[in-house]
Amino acid sequence: MLPTRFGARGFFEKNLPAVADAESSIIMNMGPAARETQLVRDTAAVIRLLETALVLNDEKGCSAAKLEKLKARNE
Repeated sequence: MLPTRFGARGFFEKNLPAVADAESSIIMNMGPAARETQLVRDTAAVIRLLETALVLNDEKGCSAAKLEKLKARNE
């Protein structure tokens, strides 16, 4: 469950994702093989993050009281 501010209308329009100049420079200076390896690692990390979100959003394994407590904490 993401904090409610991420669901706010226009959040991502006001807070555009960006890559820092230093990180961009590092990426652009990587060789093709190193860039491919890093891309595979990053993709795997995103998939693990999505799998974690699916587990955490499984309401069957969590009582209603716990869900309400978590929702209140994230607001």
